[in-house]
Amino acid sequence: MAEQFLVSIQLDSLDNPPPGSLALISVSYLGRVYFDVLPSQITAASTFLQDHFGEFSTYCNATALSDIGDLISLLDNGATKIFITQQQLKDVVEGNLLEDLSRLVLSIEPAVNEKDPAITVKDVQKQLEKPHR
Repeated sequence: MAEQFLVSIQLDSLDNPPPGSLALISVSYLGRVYFDVLPSQITAASTFLQDHFGEFSTYCNATALSDIGDLISLLDNGATKIFITQQQLKDVVEGNLLEDLSRLVLSIEPAVNEKDPAITVKDVQKQLEKPHR
């Protein structure tokens, strides 16, 4: 099975792509796009997701967003997956905001990567455990 490309785009330059970059129509043939979402770009990201729903599998780096509602909005507007921090994941789990966590991709901070991967996994699992009632 062939691997698929994940093409990085910039939301703020879609109307006027830099010289040498692929036009959005060319990217559409590859089927997958990735972009970073800053708090100031929520509206642009949501518009892109709605306008291109079904045209791309869209992956959003949402690690810069502090409003958990913005994460849910990206998913509701059609993001295939979103990259989030450990704290964002914890907030989503504690708030019981999503039934299906498979659309979330955990982005591990560099300081955590210095640990043994098995220890990192156990740390994340411990942080996400729901208290038994």
